[in-house]
Formats: sequence, structure tokens, C-alpha cells
Amino acid sequence: MTILALSKERRARVWLDSSPPDIFTSASPTYFHRRIETPNMRVANHRIATVELFIPLGGRFLYGLLGCEINGVKASALDIAVQTSSKRERKFTESLAGNLDTVWSGIPDEYATAVLDGANAGISKFGAPTGETINFCFAAHGETGSTVSIFERLGMATVALLMLPEQRAVGIGETLEQILSR
Repeated sequence: MTILALSKERRARVWLDSSPPDIFTSASPTYFHRRIETPNMRVANHRIATVELFIPLGGRFLYGLLGCEINGVKASALDIAVQTSSKRERKFTESLAGNLDTVWSGIPDEYATAVLDGANAGISKFGAPTGETINFCFAAHGETGSTVSIFERLGMATVALLMLPEQRAVGIGETLEQILSR
């Protein structure tokens, strides 16, 4: 895990090639899918990427955690899958939001399209990883701080980190700053 202090008091934790602790997948998930043609695929440098963001905004904040893994072998089309759960699976007590928010493992259906849109934007900007499926299966959301916009950015960030050439804090931080400034 890499812990980052970003500009404007924003904080992030990133896991590459490992999943975050204490995050689990739902026993009865629902899946949202999008299949895209990807003629210019590249070998991803990481098979698993997870990003947790805490973004203070004056009297409020944004919070989310999202992770994915690449499954399968190279195909001409890439399936992006978001595994959703009920709004309250299990509390995630080790979040960057701390006591400011009640954070739950999983991702509600309402954020699935934002994750798909963000992943699609990430593929357009950073490239498509070889594989049959990008499965977004690690997530946590806050009752107060989670929004569609944070999950769209997290979708883009996870795809970008899959394609990041090195596991260096500088490269990770620069990539996240670029995504957050859009």
C-alpha cells in the first residue's frame, strides 16, 4: 500500500497487485457491464489496482474506494464489469474518512454507471489493458461523502494505475493529481 498526501489537503491510499484489507465482495452481487472494442490494447503492468480518496471541500468532503482486477486473456473486446451490493454490507472502519463518515464495504447500484463511464474515459486516455474483463470488485462508499463524480474519477484512476509503468509514489501521485484536476 502507498499512502499519498496530494495537493489541496487531499489524501489517497493505493494498492497495486494486492487488494485492500477488510474489503470483501458481496455474497449476492449484481453486475453492471459494458463491452467495448479495444483494438489498441497494451499489456497492463498491474493485474489489480485499488484507489481510496478523501477530498476535503470546505465544509464538506468526497470519499470513495474502488478497486479492480483484470481477468482472462487478450480478446478483441474488453468487458468492464462493476460488482454492486446493497448499500450496507459491512462497515469499513479503517477508511481515510475516519470519524467524519460511516463507510460501508461495497458499492450501491447508483454509482455503477459512473464507474463504467470513468473506466471508459481511463481507457481512452491511458490505454486498454489486455484481458477479457476488468472486474470492479473492491469498493467502499460513505453515507455522506460518496457521489457519482467521485466514483467516476475512481473508475478512471484505477484503469490509469493498471497501466502505470512503475509502482513509484511520484508516478502514482502525478497520475491522481491529473485525474482530480479534470
